[in-house]
Amino acid sequence: MPPWAQRRGVTVEASSSADAAGYEELLEGAESLAYLLDGLVADPLWSDAARVLLTGPGSALLTGALADTGRMPEIEICESAAGLAVLRAQVEDQDAVSWSQLADRGQRGEVDLAVASLALTHRTDDEAAALLGQLAQAASTVVVVESSRPDGLSPRAAEAALHSFAVTGAPLRDSEAIAALGARAGWRISRVVSLGWGVEATVLER
Repeated sequence: MPPWAQRRGVTVEASSSADAAGYEELLEGAESLAYLLDGLVADPLWSDAARVLLTGPGSALLTGALADTGRMPEIEICESAAGLAVLRAQVEDQDAVSWSQLADRGQRGEVDLAVASLALTHRTDDEAAALLGQLAQAASTVVVVESSRPDGLSPRAAEAALHSFAVTGAPLRDSEAIAALGARAGWRISRVVSLGWGVEATVLER
């Protein structure tokens, strides 16, 4: 059990799923992603993605970045009830997005592409693997956007690594670590897109 959970008796994922204030803290941690999404939305993987599922604290930022391209796919944002309450307030055109809870996602059809943006950052290995298993029921391709290593230019690089261990019980996960978690649900790594500042988009297929 990660140090954070040992002290509080609950993981960050479980806490933020039940409390909007906790999810808002995750959203604050995702703010820098806004400066890195241009490279992701310009990637060819969107060319055939008519229906897209987004999950994670970066979902509202990614929705905005896709809207800015002028070729907005049909977007479903899938999160916990607390996460949805927070993310709704961040999406400018709420009617352009459908909303669903992770607990009920199995009742919906498959999408062309799923994107987990900073959705693993606060999850333990078992929680991350469980999410990737849920996404395997929704899509045959998933893009996992995560900080894979500390930003070498940041004075807080060492702090980022320690924070990851405290929250998840694991160091920052690179693409190979994410692929290993995804392998439990049949995912295999296809390629990796570097977005900058130590953030990567790992493309998994099954």
